[in-house]
Amino acid sequence: KLANIQIENDLSLIGVIGKKPALEEIFKVLGEHKVRLVNFGASPHSVLFLVTSDTANQVVSKLHEALIKE
Repeated sequence: KLANIQIENDLSLIGVIGKKPALEEIFKVLGEHKVRLVNFGASPHSVLFLVTSDTANQVVSKLHEALIKE
């Protein structure tokens, strides 16, 4: 046996892509929500994270407000 595997349901993957993702603003928004995973991947231009599906739309709206709207 190499590892225990647990399957989790009802999670949504959200990504922020840009020249330099504004990590401070992203984590301010995420701090209010349960985050299961943060992935910086191979590119310095994106960050991905998993949140519960029931909060995904709210997280996307808050990120849009914090990062895009002026």
